[in-house]
Amino acid sequence: MLRLATVLGMTVTVVAVVLVALTGSAHSSIGAFEVNSGAPTPSATPTATALPCSISFHGRVADSQTGSPIASAYICLNPSPCVYADSNGVYQALCYPGGSALGTYMCTTAPGYQKMCQGPWTPDGSNLEVNFSLAPVASPTPTSTPTPAPPLRCVGDCQHDGSVTVDELVTMVNIALGNAAVATCTAGDADANEQITIDEVISAVNVALQGCSPQPTPTPTPNCEIVVSGEVYDSTAGPTQGISGARVSVQLSAPRNFAAITGADGRYTLSVPNPYGCLVQRLDVEASGYTGASISVTAEDLLAHPVRDFALAPLAVVRAQ
Repeated sequence: MLRLATVLGMTVTVVAVVLVALTGSAHSSIGAFEVNSGAPTPSATPTATALPCSISFHGRVADSQTGSPIASAYICLNPSPCVYADSNGVYQALCYPGGSALGTYMCTTAPGYQKMCQGPWTPDGSNLEVNFSLAPVASPTPTSTPTPAPPLRCVGDCQHDGSVTVDELVTMVNIALGNAAVATCTAGDADANEQITIDEVISAVNVALQGCSPQPTPTPTPNCEIVVSGEVYDSTAGPTQGISGARVSVQLSAPRNFAAITGADGRYTLSVPNPYGCLVQRLDVEASGYTGASISVTAEDLLAHPVRDFALAPLAVVRAQ
């Protein structure tokens, strides 16, 4: 009983010293606003060499999941000639110079998509529409990075003997006050951040009174690095009229924002680093002279479908009487 009273008395003294020494030492951080400046300028699109056509193919190349056009898709008759799709995924005047396309195959490829071929063709007309729906290449499954567990039995057990003594509590207080190095009691640094806080001292006091308990199993942290891309265009004109200077932003459940500005072609790429991607709640789009748009999203949704296009309606023009 005398030893327990001594432990309790010294514990109260230790906590009181820590409260006086450490109260008020807090800091806060405000997330910075980050903007990814406009989309990269696309490279020049090669044009097909004009050939006399006995049969002319045309059509559109689109994403099989979103229906979005695939710009610069490469379409070839087997083995030639070849043309590129434009920014709307449309190709035309793919000429077959022979007398018949019978037995000929047509294939298309695009970065990030699986190759697709169609045919063989029969000579059923001089102008054939052939559309392609390409499947995206499967993205690697996000991996989980486990949080390493600190090498200790319980908080404050400096000697790793399964208990916390008054001397070990005093050592922790000295570390918290800057009078000793963390290395003298690494078990007191529960979150392994190279410092001992008042919360860790209080945890050690509870261990001294109640005994050690097994450490919880660390929870894996998901990898939520997200890259969203797409086009913002005029809803009355369609994807052929991209809106330059539109702002696409992602709203998080934390005080930090990420945004991107569309380029001259209305396209954008928005990156949200890990772990902020796990906190995604909404995508917002706004542009001068247009009605804005907003959609609710989750990290899982954006990881599975990273291509997002937006059609904005022009604001009504009010004429003076």
